Amino acid sequence: MTCHASKGLEFPCVIVAGQTLPKMKDSWPWIPADCRPDPREETDQANALLFVGVTRAKRAVVVSYPEKATDSERSQPKKVVPLLLQWGTTFEVPCRKWQAAGGVADHAEMGSAWGDPRADGEAERKPYFKPSVLGAGLCTIRLYMEEVLGLRFPDVDRALYPAWFDAVRKCLRECAKGALASTVSPDQAEVVFDELFGEVMNGDHPHFAMYRGVGRQIVRGFAAAFNPVPGTTYLDPEFEIAPSGSGKPVRLDLIARFKEPGGNEVAIGFRPESKRALLNARKHTLSWTNAKSAHIPFVLVWQNNPAATGRVFSGADGEVHPVEWQSGKRGMEGEASDVRTRHAALVAGDYSHRIEEHECERRCGMRVTCPYWMDLLSPEDGAHR
Repeated sequence: MTCHASKGLEFPCVIVAGQTLPKMKDSWPWIPADCRPDPREETDQANALLFVGVTRAKRAVVVSYPEKATDSERSQPKKVVPLLLQWGTTFEVPCRKWQAAGGVADHAEMGSAWGDPRADGEAERKPYFKPSVLGAGLCTIRLYMEEVLGLRFPDVDRALYPAWFDAVRKCLRECAKGALASTVSPDQAEVVFDELFGEVMNGDHPHFAMYRGVGRQIVRGFAAAFNPVPGTTYLDPEFEIAPSGSGKPVRLDLIARFKEPGGNEVAIGFRPESKRALLNARKHTLSWTNAKSAHIPFVLVWQNNPAATGRVFSGADGEVHPVEWQSGKRGMEGEASDVRTRHAALVAGDYSHRIEEHECERRCGMRVTCPYWMDLLSPEDGAHR
């Protein structure tokens, strides 16, 4: 319960946690001087909330605060709420220092700890994986919690970006398919996008107008930039492929896939960033590894047809850029081998994951439901206790 929500209530014992001041920037050049945050207001509010929290207790109260943001050597000290320091001096409040009990484990072994309701017919089962789940940096425990069990931490505000990105990608697919049959003008592309990203479903969101404007600009740019040569054959951009040869396939997140008159297969992914943000700084070329979410689909396209060509449409630039396949010792086959391994593990229900202290311990929004952090996993086989 927040201190705001506790106003007017009382409890026998109360714990008020994390009583430090937020880190304030020294300057806010993009905000008018009269509108910039005042550190004194932050201090006054912190003091007021601490007072509210402490006075909710009838018999006992514990107030905690961290000395540093993290346990790393580079971590900066935290500033304690001034009212707490004042009370500690005035009333001789006893203080006890707790040390963290070690760090996180390097690896968490986990299977389907709480089962798979989709496999038991309790919920609709997706017949395919999304490419993003095969990325090397994805937490498979979080994948299991969110995608298999459907446990997600509720957000205060509905995130509009996923719906917007999905609408843009669907619109680009429609534009590519239409352009291969005849022509699609920028105005026609904008109409399609407005139907997919409508005001009825999203107009109540405070950022709707901004997202709609950016989306219109992107789809208009693609309609103007995508000009396939006559005789090009349309191929399904959402075709499915099983990287490990069996089990649930992966449906690709491409916006276009076609075969040119000479027989060359072309696959186009989509990124909203500019080419400059995706460039390989050393080679000044667009590498498949810089394509971010288009990364895994390109690996699977290559695995299916090593002679295929990859391209990325940059929404910010309104241009379609060629993509270089990975070279070097590992090359594309090495990455494809990793993808096959990760796919086979997910098909088998293996959600083992390497715990990254920085990302997992301090940034993950699923810790309140994560079986690893709830200490519900057996060290031997990941079964729930």
